[in-house]
Parts: sequence; structure tokens; C-alpha cells
Amino acid sequence: MRYPTTSTKRSATSARTTSSRRRARTPAAATRPRRRPPGWRSSLRPSAPTTSTSETRSGAGAGARAGWLRSALVGHPLGEIVQVAYVVNDVVEAARRWADRFGAGPFFVRHHIPMHDSVHRGRPARFDHSNACGQWGAVMLELIEDHGTGPSVVRDLYAPGEEGLHHVACFVDDLDAAVAGYAALGYEVAGSGTAYGQTPVCYIDTISDLGHLTELYVPTGRLRDFYALVAQAADGWDGADPVRLRE
Repeated sequence: MRYPTTSTKRSATSARTTSSRRRARTPAAATRPRRRPPGWRSSLRPSAPTTSTSETRSGAGAGARAGWLRSALVGHPLGEIVQVAYVVNDVVEAARRWADRFGAGPFFVRHHIPMHDSVHRGRPARFDHSNACGQWGAVMLELIEDHGTGPSVVRDLYAPGEEGLHHVACFVDDLDAAVAGYAALGYEVAGSGTAYGQTPVCYIDTISDLGHLTELYVPTGRLRDFYALVAQAADGWDGADPVRLRE
């Protein structure tokens, strides 16, 4: 095959001129500054300790990783990241798949979880969903199935039938202060409600920068007990009974 030969090579002067023009056409405001909170450098720590695949699957070494994570996030506006959540079409089938392929679990499944005082984008909204929660290394993994088709924090990212990463969840000491801190950075509340025994929950819209939502809640006794239950079930787990129903 013959390729065109006319003006296939530019002189060094022409290349420099074109490059200068491109830079001139690009306004400085087009480069969006990265948001960094005051004191963010002090939150940096050395790399997390590494563990073998067998340690990750069994949950061994999770305590060391969790300890590193807590120290690394001191003073960070995200708080303490304790959970990663995915939207799925069937929580039971997805839980079995995650346990079989990735060693997460065992999973505790609850269907049609009541979310009281549910609000989405400032308006009352019903949020009928089921979930499956299991340990995945140092954090909890939540699988969410939204049974509705109306506006919700799930539909903000995924239409019915779609799956993918939805949010990370963080423990915070003061929910109102944390929400105000996110608002100061330009992030608004996508949804809120109460769950886990009247525990207030907020979903912050961090989609534009992170690609997912950020869930915030104060670790009440009942909520911490559930996190402990899931983590303890994974300690030494042999893979048996990967999906367990809970009340």
C-alpha cells in the first residue's frame, strides 16, 4: 500500500510553531485544580503492609492492614473507609460469585431493608433494596440490589439491569460536621435516611471527582456490632456456607 507523500514531514520550526499555538488556545482555567484540604500532606503514610493471597482469602493480616488504614486517614476528610459497595442485579447470586472467585465472605443477606425518612436530592423517596455484606480483606464488601425504578442513590449511577461500583462508606465522629466539610469542598448530599436501628446515613455526591458516591455514618453500637460480626465470620473461614440470611 502506498501512503500520501505530500507534506508528511514538518520542519522543526513548524512543529514548534504549531505547539505554541495549541498552548495559546488552551486557557489556563481549562486545567482544573485538584482539591486538596489543608494539612493533607500530614495524612500521607508509607505503603500498606503486603500480605499473601492465602492471608487475604482467610482474613488473616486484616488487622494489620486496617490499623495502617486508620493511621493513614487521620485528619483526612473522607474519614475512616470501612466499606466498598457494588450495585448488582441479584444479591444472592452475586454473593456466591464474589465468594467463589475472589474469596470474599461469608455474606450476610437481608431482603427489602427498610430505609426510614428516606430523602433523595431534597425530596422524599422510597428506597426499597436488599443487600449482602461480607468481609473483603480489611474492609466490608456490600452488594446492593435496588428493587425500585424511581429516583434513588442507586439510579443516580445505574439504570435497572446495570451493575458496578456504587460507593465507599466511611465512619465519622460527627455526621453534621462531616456533611458540612464536604459541602465546603463543593459536594452536596445525594440522599439520606436512617437504617441499622435508627442510625442516620448520608450519601455524598462525589461522582464528578471519584466516580462514585461516598456514604457517611456515625458508628453506633448496633452498626459496629454488625461490622464486627461480618469480620469475625471471615476469620479462619473455610469457604463453607458462603451466603447466610439475616433478620
